[in-house]
Amino acid sequence: MKLAVPDLISNSYFPAVAAVALGFFEEEGLEVSLELIFPVDEAYRAMRDGRVDFVAGSAHSARATHAAPAPLPVGGDLSATQWNQLITHIAALPAPKVAVKPSASAIRDPKLP
Repeated sequence: MKLAVPDLISNSYFPAVAAVALGFFEEEGLEVSLELIFPVDEAYRAMRDGRVDFVAGSAHSARATHAAPAPLPVGGDLSATQWNQLITHIAALPAPKVAVKPSASAIRDPKLP
């Protein structure tokens, strides 16, 4: 299945993006991939036209574009248990390694000695 999101930086779409990235759909036996389609109106048109199966977007945009079917099923709130599972998954990810010395290809700060 294809899940359209209008951007990858908004906290509005974070649960959907995180669920795909962390394998939540896969754990439920669903193969879901993200499709970045901007703006949100175009994402709903893509769903209408069969290019994607779902849209993680604002509900008011779906009806405003006349692209989504009626009745429109709307959801997205995570329960406390789901938020706890999401945060637990994120907390279990390995900490990123941060370089403490710049590499030879790093751009030098002219203000530093």
